[in-house]
Amino acid sequence: MTRISRHLGRISISTLAAAMILIAEGGPAAAQRGQAPTAQRGPWTGAPPPRWLPYYASEIGNVTAVQQAAAVRVLKEIERILLQVPQLADPKGFDIMPQYWGGGGMRGPDGMGIANSVVQYALRLYLFAPSQAIAGEGCVCISITVNASVAGESDEHGRAIYVETWQRGNPVPLATQVYGELLPRHDQALDEFSSSWITVIMTSGGEPYFKAVTRDEYYQFRIFQTEGKGGATLSEARKSQEKTTYQDWMAGVEARQKNREASLQSAARTQPPAEVARLRKTLEDAEREATAGLKAAEADELASKNEGVQQFAAVVDAMRNEWRSMTPAQRNMPAIVDPRGQPSAVGAAMADRDGPTMRRVLTPIPDFWRVRKSPVEVRSITVYIGGSTGVNERDSETVHTVLLQTLKKLDWAALNRLLDVPD
Repeated sequence: MTRISRHLGRISISTLAAAMILIAEGGPAAAQRGQAPTAQRGPWTGAPPPRWLPYYASEIGNVTAVQQAAAVRVLKEIERILLQVPQLADPKGFDIMPQYWGGGGMRGPDGMGIANSVVQYALRLYLFAPSQAIAGEGCVCISITVNASVAGESDEHGRAIYVETWQRGNPVPLATQVYGELLPRHDQALDEFSSSWITVIMTSGGEPYFKAVTRDEYYQFRIFQTEGKGGATLSEARKSQEKTTYQDWMAGVEARQKNREASLQSAARTQPPAEVARLRKTLEDAEREATAGLKAAEADELASKNEGVQQFAAVVDAMRNEWRSMTPAQRNMPAIVDPRGQPSAVGAAMADRDGPTMRRVLTPIPDFWRVRKSPVEVRSITVYIGGSTGVNERDSETVHTVLLQTLKKLDWAALNRLLDVPD
């Protein structure tokens, strides 16, 4: 049943979204534990801002030295824009540890790199309240990512498909997409999993980096994900359930017999014949008892396995039946998930209209991430502000106030001007 359970689990809504993919990975464990960071280079020209700690091990890999220098210039400009926020330029009640990070290109749903795609890299700010020395643990409360990757699972054509994980937020100037909301108080939460946060995505020329998936495409995607190409996964599941534990046991009779004889021969070299005979009887009795028990349980095991396969097949049949029941107009509708609705056969409730609480089903536009000038050119900028994991309750309000002020005072126009840089 393990294999079947794993396949059945794949029909649930895919919890994927573009905006937070780099943020969710968290930061360096050493920084989280408050260990002394290692600055691999000297990013400051002159004295650093007050209460800004040395850079945590910063590196942008998989690029040439010239490209890395261009990426660092972009991140330094982002840093300069952040330092225009007074609460970040002169921190009160907390320390800031910056980090440059990145270098990976875009990846397809199979995990393989996409050729001729731009590189993602980020500036992260770890906040420690009231200080790193006292707190020992901080949070990645602000992160600005260039070319944040978009993840998804593969459909039969190799396209990535994903369902928006987070609720869309209120508009932000120059933003292509906004997720979440930074709520007024630190003790408010968007859901039962996390404190409040906001993710703002700006793209070159305001171009969309995704397109909507139709219901027809979504159903075909879920069927493919469940049964595999040409039904291969379902066939594999059926085949894996054909052989019983008793049959596997009986296939090993000869090998177990050889092992018993080898053990008895070894025992005969050090023990009297009577002891060896008792050992033989014990081993042979255990073999007979195990064989009888497995044989007695075989019928129930087969019934359970068949039931599992039938349930697996029924899931696919139900998806196909729902798909067949749709009119052509319904199949061409955008696939929109209602997270509060009654799940359909594909594991999600389909909504007829979009709305504030709905989740769209999307697929990335590969050409958006294509290199036009340089692998480190800025095709998108994703700003994440929020979260208080690692900040104690006493200092959470201090940190949250800084985040609110950052959201309010950040120069979005200056960030937007970085798009398509370097030339």
